[in-house]
Formats: sequence, structure tokens, C-alpha cells
Amino acid sequence: MKQTGKTKKVSKYEKKLLKAGNQPTVQLAIAVLVEELLRDLPFPPTDLDLLRERLHIVGINEQDIPMSGELRRNGKALEIVYSAYLTKQRQRFTIAHEMGHALLHKLGERLPHTGSEVERLCDQFAAEILMPREVFLKQLGSRLTIERLFELRKMFDVSLSSVAHKCFELKRDSVFEIEREAVTWGTGLVKKGPCRDLETGLRLGINDAKSKQKGNLDLYFVDRGRTYRGELEWLKRSHEKILFVLRRSTDHKLAAPATGL
Repeated sequence: MKQTGKTKKVSKYEKKLLKAGNQPTVQLAIAVLVEELLRDLPFPPTDLDLLRERLHIVGINEQDIPMSGELRRNGKALEIVYSAYLTKQRQRFTIAHEMGHALLHKLGERLPHTGSEVERLCDQFAAEILMPREVFLKQLGSRLTIERLFELRKMFDVSLSSVAHKCFELKRDSVFEIEREAVTWGTGLVKKGPCRDLETGLRLGINDAKSKQKGNLDLYFVDRGRTYRGELEWLKRSHEKILFVLRRSTDHKLAAPATGL
């Protein structure tokens, strides 16, 4: 695989996934493997208890533990435990993440089962288990709106940030929330941090939004070094919190080198 002209080293886990899914990218390989795993299961939302049975996991239990969750050995079987202090949506993501560990274990028992790469891949498995690619794209439709964002959260029974991450992965739509003069959380092109660090066009759009409860405006933004025409939609969630969706316009043919916007 190549990235920005350089050969990217493929890890042992990635090689296993690419071979198992018979796809050109790890992302697509995970989608194919999960699609087969979920075959004939009712969703959305994904029934994790039925999926547990397919993965031969004997139980999913809530416990007072210091981490979000853990996949444990129970004799020769596996069980999942998750923290009693998680929200419902976080519980579901944690359970799906631990199921990712079980799937990676099947790919290679002698491979390491800890580390940043393993956790990243398990997060990808979790997102795909809860929001299967083809089903999610169908439900998303041609255009992400704030209204649709909340509908998808309810439909797939996941957090707003999980939906936002999936939308950026599949459509490169960015979702973020600001409070006062800072981005409190964001996915895609807009990350957590002070608003003054944002590009000029986006910052001006945010300032315009502050005086209205909700709305849309056209602007230009930079993505991967090129400038695109886009739309900024917003909704005030409280006196100081505003939720935004940044998407490319339906007519976004402009793709010129960035000029320092």
C-alpha cells in the first residue's frame, strides 16, 4: 500500500485482515468480515447478545472495574466485562470493542493482543459492528444534516461522536461542537482546541452562527491541501453550546490548491 508517495509498512495484523477479507484496504476488509458475521441478525441497532453467541462468548457482565472493559478467559471460553459507570451508548461501544479483540484473537493466536495498533483495530471493528457500512450509508442518504445526525444516533443506539466519526470515514463530513471560544469535541477536519486556531473562512462562519438559533451558510474550506465549497449547518444546544456539521456542497467541483484561507 502507498501513502503520499511512500511505501507504508503493512503489519502482521493488517496482512491477516487483508487476506481474510480479500480486500485492498483494512477498512474494507473489516467491513466484509463484519458483514458476514452479522448476516441474518436483526439491526439496526445491532443485537450484541445474539452476536455474543455467534462469537462463543459465554457472558457479558457489568462490574466495578477501573477500565472501560475487558475480554477475559473463563476456563476455555471468553467473557466480556464492562464498567458499571459507562453510559448506555458507551457500554455498547465497549462491548463491541471487546468483540473486536475476540475476532483478532481468531485471526492469529500467536500475535500480540495489546498495544496501540490492536486497540485501533478493535475500535474499527466496534464501529463496524454497531454501524455496518452498507446499512449506515443507506440510512445516511445523500446529505448529512444535524437532524439526520440525531436520527442515526437513535437508530443505531450509539453516541453522537460515534456517528460523527463514521460520517467522516465514509463521507468526509465533519461534526464538532463549540462552547464559548473553543471546540470542545470534533471529528474530521475540526479538532478540539481554541477557535482561533481554525482557518479563517470557518472561523468567520462560526462567528456568524452565534447570533442565530440554527441555520446554514456557504463557505470555503481546506481539505487535504485543496479548497472546497461547502456548507456549515448549526444548531444551538444551549446558551453557549453550538453543534456544527461541515459538509461539501452538492456542487463541490472546485478543488484548487489551498491559498492560506
